[in-house]
Amino acid sequence: MAFWDSVYEFLNGDIFGYLLHAAEIAVAVLVFGVVFRKRRKFVLRLILTIVLFLAASTGLGLFFEKYFPYFRYLISFCLSLAILPVCFKADYWDELFCTISAACIQNLSYSIACIVAAACGWDPVEITLYSAIVEIVLYVAVHLVCFRICLAKLKTDSGGFGVEHISLIVLALILLIVVYILQYNKQSLAAADYFEWRAVFIAFDIVIIFMFFYMYDKGQLKKQNEILDNMQRTAATQYEMDRRSIDLINIKCHDLKNQIESIRSLGVEERDIALSDAENAVMIYGAIAKTGNKSLDVLLSNKYLVCEKSGIRLTYVVDGHALDFMNPVDIFSLFGNALDNAIRAVANIDDEQKRVINMECRRRGLFLFIAVDNYCENRIKFRDGLPVTSQEDTSEHGYGMLSMKRSAESYGGVMAVEFKNHIFSLSFTIPIPADMQEAPAEEPQEE
Repeated sequence: MAFWDSVYEFLNGDIFGYLLHAAEIAVAVLVFGVVFRKRRKFVLRLILTIVLFLAASTGLGLFFEKYFPYFRYLISFCLSLAILPVCFKADYWDELFCTISAACIQNLSYSIACIVAAACGWDPVEITLYSAIVEIVLYVAVHLVCFRICLAKLKTDSGGFGVEHISLIVLALILLIVVYILQYNKQSLAAADYFEWRAVFIAFDIVIIFMFFYMYDKGQLKKQNEILDNMQRTAATQYEMDRRSIDLINIKCHDLKNQIESIRSLGVEERDIALSDAENAVMIYGAIAKTGNKSLDVLLSNKYLVCEKSGIRLTYVVDGHALDFMNPVDIFSLFGNALDNAIRAVANIDDEQKRVINMECRRRGLFLFIAVDNYCENRIKFRDGLPVTSQEDTSEHGYGMLSMKRSAESYGGVMAVEFKNHIFSLSFTIPIPADMQEAPAEEPQEE
């Protein structure tokens, strides 16, 4: 009996209390570590970090209890801010976001376990066999639910969780005040209005978690829009450069045609050589698209030459006049992204017969219909209706689809993606403005 009395006394003592609290925070923080890359010698770093964290949290907790009791549990949170930076590679704001989220989840789990234990008649600050079993089960259950929701969201992105720096700091300060200071006199069942206060803490934790991930969504949307806007600006610059190049080619080809007339006056042998050189020089003119839309002509001419160089056959049936209501930069961006994706997909296919890209653009009733099809060897994974980028660096790639989707939606249209029998199909259906619906249909150009 003396042994069990000693165990009971230790479990309900201050040392175990600080040790348990620190361990709970450490577990919650480390679970968030799955979204980051591990540092070298990860296992050694992890062991040393946890040992030092538990020892420092317990020792400083006892010190603060004696001199600054209101901050006795706050020290564990402050020390936990070093766990992720020491063990994982990531932006510190992202690590701060995850550490604060972990603290919220830990306190939410603790508060729910405490209020249930109190409802059963057990004092939450006193550990007994039955109360411990109930609290552990609830603690684990709440953690599993929260982490499943949070990590499923965070793992889909490559960082940028803590982009809203000021909001993050403000929420962190509010969390510290409520969780680690206001709860000081509300731990025991003997505290006045215990159930009411515990319910308030539970509601607070839930609200803070929702605010954190609302802030996260807002930051991701801001980041996404910045990238898409930059892509749009790049497309505008590229369009202007390509337009000037095509104009220059047209001028050169026109000059060559005139020069051919003067070549006819040369001798037979000299004339044949000169005509052959002129013919080779003017061959590039055959790559100049003439769809009826200058913006699309510039883009298709450029992509046609790229495809020729890579052994890709690009075929298209296009009514360029059907695009007259669209901004030239939007045309360049939408078709450019679609063709770039298709070119990447077929460029490395060994079978030359499968290096084919088909494009269609024409009116269908009151709508503009655009489709780009290509063969794709690899199976494509989808998320939220869009294909997941195959590029390793997801922070630099994967926004082409979002850019095209945004362009189509800006005109009230929709984008559809389909992958069947190794054929990747990308299509857009965009309503034609009322003032252009009566425009006569042009015969589509085929190439």
